Amino acid sequence: MSTVAIPGLRWCSIPVWLLIWFLIARSGVVAPTILPNLVDVARLLFNELANGHLLRQGLVTAGRALAGFALAIPFGVVLGALIARVRWVDTLLEPITFITYPIPKIALFPILIFAFGLGTPSKIAFAFLESFYPIVAATIFAFRTIQVKLIWTAQSMGASKIRILQQVLLPSALPRIFTGMRVALPVSLLVVIVAEMIGDSRGLGYYIAEASLMFQTDRVYVGVIAVGVLGSLFDRALLIFRNAVVRGS
Repeated sequence: MSTVAIPGLRWCSIPVWLLIWFLIARSGVVAPTILPNLVDVARLLFNELANGHLLRQGLVTAGRALAGFALAIPFGVVLGALIARVRWVDTLLEPITFITYPIPKIALFPILIFAFGLGTPSKIAFAFLESFYPIVAATIFAFRTIQVKLIWTAQSMGASKIRILQQVLLPSALPRIFTGMRVALPVSLLVVIVAEMIGDSRGLGYYIAEASLMFQTDRVYVGVIAVGVLGSLFDRALLIFRNAVVRGS
């Protein structure tokens, strides 16, 4: 049985959840230190946007996350394609890639701090590491699931290896590669937030950590909302870019 999608209907759940938040906080069942009044949070959010403080912190975090993610794309796609299509690269690198994939990269963050310092470079390196692996894995599976008959057909028509890569392999692999990128992008934002909470004086992670230490729960929620909105904007932008690239390929 088919259903008709109504534009904008899925966003109706957000006001519902905000209403639930408002009613629970207003009832007094949950302490304000755990769930502050929605009106107070909204007022603080507006003030922090108006004075530019939240925007400045958000831009710092966004820049770090996007820089690490952008660096991971070419390295991840190239390595994944080589592992999938070149046998000796597969033999040499695939085992170590999937052995190191599940290692929590936060364990390496002290090393990144020693190498790059507490500032922006270490955050970018951290985001790069976390974004790199999902892109590599998605690229490997994308190239390995391409139907062999498509390659044979192109070869029988006299297509060169470069032409096969440009017109057969990449267009067929792109949708799955973008799936890996869509997994990696929010991860890059998440790890930058965590890194900023550990040690920094800028960014949304620092904003949330500072508010927590000062027991300013309303500011914590403002920071969390800002992270959620930023992550959603990242995802929407990537989807628009994916649709443009995949349709044009």
